[in-house]
Amino acid sequence: MKKSSPTKPATKPATKPATKPASSPKSTTTPGISTLKTSNCPSLSGKSTLSYQTGCNHQNEIFIRIVGNDGGGFFGKDWVAFEDILNQLEACPEQITSMSLEGLFRRKSANTQGFILAVLVSEGVIALSKEKQRCFVLQDLKPFLDAMEKLQENGNSGSKTTSRRKQQSPAVKKSSSQTNH
Repeated sequence: MKKSSPTKPATKPATKPATKPASSPKSTTTPGISTLKTSNCPSLSGKSTLSYQTGCNHQNEIFIRIVGNDGGGFFGKDWVAFEDILNQLEACPEQITSMSLEGLFRRKSANTQGFILAVLVSEGVIALSKEKQRCFVLQDLKPFLDAMEKLQENGNSGSKTTSRRKQQSPAVKKSSSQTNH
């Protein structure tokens, strides 16, 4: 008597690629970002050095991304609009933690939030709170914005333009009929 196999036949390949392709259909329709500055800063723990870039698009909107970590931890490499970061920080300007940025990094490494905070500390956008342990407070943005404007005015000579993934503002969710899939 022939036994039937209780397992389902495999419908998927045995192995999948570990990462998605660098470009997606959305990135081909989104304007590029010119790198204004590449710099390094310590992580919040001080155990590693992070490499990051600031950039701008053709509308002079500022973007930030992490590009390296000598400590070996994973992170997302996508550009994040500074305006989106600021929207999240302004919701709790005196009790900022890495969780303040959680909405910007869904399905991404949890390290990215803390690494972006380290960049913001390095750039003077936030500072360690004197009242609340493990919290940060929003600082005067003028020095950071002035520095970014000066870099933009210098013509981005030698800067590299890269495409970015389209991101929606965390404060306003688009309905499914407005979202591009």
